Amino acid sequence: MRITPLGALLLAASFAACRPAQTIVVPPAVEIVNPGTNIYGEWTLGMDADSTGFLGARAVDLTLRPGTFTIVAMYATGEPLTIAGDASRWADSLRLTLYPRSISGGTNGSLSHPSPFTLNEAVTLMASAVGKTLVFTRPDRTEPTSVWHRRN
Repeated sequence: MRITPLGALLLAASFAACRPAQTIVVPPAVEIVNPGTNIYGEWTLGMDADSTGFLGARAVDLTLRPGTFTIVAMYATGEPLTIAGDASRWADSLRLTLYPRSISGGTNGSLSHPSPFTLNEAVTLMASAVGKTLVFTRPDRTEPTSVWHRRN
């Protein structure tokens, strides 16, 4: 006896109709963050600091966590410049807003290393990470304003 494709489909449907209904359990939604594209973590500036707002810094480190950020710029002389505050990522977007709540240090005797941030003035950037690289751009530009490399 030979069964046509339509016959096989009808036979399978009749067997399925005879089986008791099964309950399908769907697990609760869980946010899965791909570590290869996660902007959060510890970063170090991967480009010449003189091409950024941290003119003269020998190293600049960024710690970015959900809700907070800290930037520490180390200079050859004087105390480090530390900028800390709130960070918020826009839902379903690359936009990241940094809101500096404190700016300290950065002094070198009578000179000071100016902060590229203004206290209590929000800065919105586009943030994108791939692998161990984080790139910031301004929303109105296409070229990167800074490139960072993952420390951890």
